[in-house]
Amino acid sequence: MTSNCNLCPRHCGANRECGKVGVCGAGAKAQVALADLHLWEEPPITGEHGSGAIFFSNCPLKCIYCQNRQISREGKGKEVTPAELANMMLELQSRKATNINLVTGTHYLDDIEKALALLGKLDAQEIDNPDLQREVFAAQHDKLTIPIVWNTSSYEAVETIHRLNKFVDIYLADFKYFSNELGKKLSKVDDYFEVATSAIKAMLEPNPDGKRADVIVRHLILPGHVEDSKRVINHVHDTFGDDVVLSIMNQYTPVLKTAADSGDAWSQKQLEKSPELARTVFDEEYEEVLDYADSLGIEDYFWQDGETCKESFIPEF
Repeated sequence: MTSNCNLCPRHCGANRECGKVGVCGAGAKAQVALADLHLWEEPPITGEHGSGAIFFSNCPLKCIYCQNRQISREGKGKEVTPAELANMMLELQSRKATNINLVTGTHYLDDIEKALALLGKLDAQEIDNPDLQREVFAAQHDKLTIPIVWNTSSYEAVETIHRLNKFVDIYLADFKYFSNELGKKLSKVDDYFEVATSAIKAMLEPNPDGKRADVIVRHLILPGHVEDSKRVINHVHDTFGDDVVLSIMNQYTPVLKTAADSGDAWSQKQLEKSPELARTVFDEEYEEVLDYADSLGIEDYFWQDGETCKESFIPEF
């Protein structure tokens, strides 16, 4: 609950209901930066008309290279009520979205649960707060019939994943780093590897009805860090095998360099510490990681072709 927030592994304990903000930057109300059809996910997620992506503002991680910096670090977006959030989902459904794709929503889970209960995607009895239960029972909404996708950094508390398993159909789960030293340097957490491993294990657990979500594990290759990428691929394959589908991505976009070149002092400082982040991933780096995945006997995984690292692929918030 947000009165003593422990939704993410930082367990910062912020009383967000009384005006405090968490380490993530979130306050009491859900904040949305964009709700729109998104055409650049893995093909089964995008479908024919696009994934119904809802991008939430703020983030428990502090990735210095984040391409969505204006929403993840700077908090751009508008506050919404659970009813407004529910209506966003219905509007995306009316536009023939393949699914509802909730992007970085952990810190707003309470409001997301309420919105989904309003739409019949979650039994109101599953909501711990009795006041919210009464509001849900009193509301009349249309039904949401398309799948729910949880798009996450995988920096998630196991207890939170257990709540998510009650309504999530598909997890799009990052696995960013093998090296905790690299995670500390680039995302400001020193336990990413252990947390992400435990979180994905929890995603694979069946819900109380015996059903299990599908899990796609994404790995974004970072320039200059091929060896860490190979360790991630090996770990994911060795730990989860065919229970997950890998998605190996080369779309790293050097937005830090763009900001630094425009005079942004913070970005300039980050590039001084991590100069490799000023460029895209070399084709040779990407091919080396794909060849390594093949050498492990991984037969079915997603990979990217063509130019994927242009800023034109980044949503306009």
